[in-house]
Amino acid sequence: SLTVPPADGGPTGGWPHVSRSILAQLGPARSDLATRRSPTSPDPRPGSRVGPGSAVPGDVTFVLSSVESLNKAEPVIHYTGLSTEALASGLKSFTQYSITLEACSSGGCTSGPPLSLLTAAAPPKNQSAPRINATGPHTLHGSWDPPSQPNGIITKYEVFLHGPMESKNVSAFNSERRVFSSSGWLDPSVFPEGSPTKRSTLSPPESSTIIEGLQAFSAYQLRVVSINSAGNVTSEWTTAHTLEG
Repeated sequence: SLTVPPADGGPTGGWPHVSRSILAQLGPARSDLATRRSPTSPDPRPGSRVGPGSAVPGDVTFVLSSVESLNKAEPVIHYTGLSTEALASGLKSFTQYSITLEACSSGGCTSGPPLSLLTAAAPPKNQSAPRINATGPHTLHGSWDPPSQPNGIITKYEVFLHGPMESKNVSAFNSERRVFSSSGWLDPSVFPEGSPTKRSTLSPPESSTIIEGLQAFSAYQLRVVSINSAGNVTSEWTTAHTLEG
């Protein structure tokens, strides 16, 4: 068997959430090999115990591997050796994996059923700048896409405005203000059919807005912030001009 400790404070739901570094206790797989140990391998002494991090009698070799559940790539081997404890690191955030433990001796190999899991969220990355169009002398329409690496469930968007750029008021020129905020539940993960995952009934946060009360024929800058449970990411500024009044 293969056990993985959950990440502290991680989300709950139909899938276990763990950190990107998985500590696997490999020892219980010994029982699966009891009938397949090499005839020349010595039996453990009566009363002897094999604890985490120690070698297993009979020269049993463990192989810990993972593969992204939605990716047909070859499995990644994280550990091969005699220890009964191993670390599977380098996993992607908020990604579904299938973790497999194989145990081999000179008498053959065996493996238990794969363990399906979803790694924990991390702050989102790569938020593109918003698209801005002037819809009148005093209004701008803004829209945006989710970050290309959401690394979790996007629960909120915020839009900030800077300007007018021509303003002679230093405080107005240098300051920015939040002009839009929308909360919801945008789950970027895609699960295979039949997976017992729990879906939220919440709608995704709104990804467009109309900003009103602006100065005619003036330049403004806008940026968008995407937020998940682990942090946020900010886009670059987009500059747009309102129409003549």
